[in-house]
Amino acid sequence: MTMYDNQNEPILPIPSDLYLEVGEVQDQLDDIQRKLADLQHRYHELSRSPRSLDVDNLGEPTSPLYAVQMTEGWLASADSNLWRASEQLSRARGYASRLKLTEQACQQREQQLAQRHPPIERTR
Repeated sequence: MTMYDNQNEPILPIPSDLYLEVGEVQDQLDDIQRKLADLQHRYHELSRSPRSLDVDNLGEPTSPLYAVQMTEGWLASADSNLWRASEQLSRARGYASRLKLTEQACQQREQQLAQRHPPIERTR
């Protein structure tokens, strides 16, 4: 077997590390979904007190209740898109969990790392 010596080749990432990163993205997405649900709840509270709301006169004329309803509608749309993204990440994780490097790829990766980052010799 010849020693792997192409230093221009990228060092392959470890599939299990990538799988964990996909999980981290899923956790972040879950956190965003919780925050979005809280916002939706708080805007719903505003809609129950329309007499306490007013709008500015900077754009097209609108009513406070309409502005709240539109905000709630767009937040619900964002939530729906995030839910789909969460489902897609879950499916990606299912496939990502099955990946691993071959023994040869692991050896090549180790050789590349050793070539790019040789051990530091220490003297006394």
